Amino acid sequence: MDDSRSPHPALSRKREKVHTEITGELKATLGIALPLAGAQLSQVLMGFISAAMMGRLGGDAFAAGGLGAALYFTIVLVFQGLLTAVGPLVAHARGAGAESRIGGIVAHGMLIAVVLALIGVAAMSRVDAALTAIAPISRRCRGPGRSWCCWSSAWRSTPR
Repeated sequence: MDDSRSPHPALSRKREKVHTEITGELKATLGIALPLAGAQLSQVLMGFISAAMMGRLGGDAFAAGGLGAALYFTIVLVFQGLLTAVGPLVAHARGAGAESRIGGIVAHGMLIAVVLALIGVAAMSRVDAALTAIAPISRRCRGPGRSWCCWSSAWRSTPR
């Protein structure tokens, strides 16, 4: 049998069509995925650079930075979880044909976001007092803004 013969023209057109569809889907997927991957990479790099800069200040500063980041992200994730209900509620209203309800749902979502932001700011501004109550800090750490940097050393020296 001669292998140099071209395949049936109908098969060739079908392969080209499938190839064109796959290429189009791949371009669309990469158009969405590349900016997201770039954002994720930049966030990881910001964390790395922050860790490198805090590491030069010493172990206490590095531990305090890690503790602060953990507390911050805990608050942010809880509040974001509360706000994720807005999207499905809007989708449900739109799917039910109740377009007039969407504005109210979004407005209430914005109000909840503002209230949660105020609660988060209040919580993070008082975290110093909460940490000090858990583990008293040494005299060298007293002063404005210093208890964060020394909290980890106080925690290590507190009897358990």
